[in-house]
Amino acid sequence: MEHAEKDRIASIVYTDCTLIPGANFYNAAMLAIDAMEARSKRLNEVATELLEAVQAMLEWDAREEDQAVDFRERLALCAAAFDKARAAYAKATGEIK
Repeated sequence: MEHAEKDRIASIVYTDCTLIPGANFYNAAMLAIDAMEARSKRLNEVATELLEAVQAMLEWDAREEDQAVDFRERLALCAAAFDKARAAYAKATGEIK
């Protein structure tokens, strides 16, 4: 995990703890666990989207080698594969929520 992500989670935990009267280390630990579970869920969703993008790229590549398939159809497969890859990358990097 990168330092910036650790800082983000620590900031969330700190802010949330200030809202709980009498918060203690247990509260902080539970909030950190919740933040990590949310991060893990987001990464799992992104991993699925990245696999779908790779699958689309492999399909496009297979069709590219088969010159019997129409050029425009192959071009559309290529565009769709890269659109999926861009969307997954943007979601993984936080550019799109």
